[in-house]
Amino acid sequence: MSMAKEDLAKDNEKRSCELATDFTHLQLQPKHKIMTLKFALNQAFVRGKNPIDEHPLNYDEYNPFNICAASNVPHLSEHRHSSPKQWKLSEYVS
Repeated sequence: MSMAKEDLAKDNEKRSCELATDFTHLQLQPKHKIMTLKFALNQAFVRGKNPIDEHPLNYDEYNPFNICAASNVPHLSEHRHSSPKQWKLSEYVS
């Protein structure tokens, strides 16, 4: 997920910002958590220079979600402790 975020940093600003915010919700060690929060703050600051919301983010910090391992796209989880097999989007399940 981190590598995908770095690859998109300059090409797709909206997706890079979404990945940065999603990455802050993962359970990481404290120093890695700090690094992800700093990156997300930097992304938000860059987007904040232009206050026009051209691209609304697909992000809601109040709803629990799981992140699909294949596409790095968050999807809302109905059950907080659902099985990891259910965390893949249907288009990636074979």
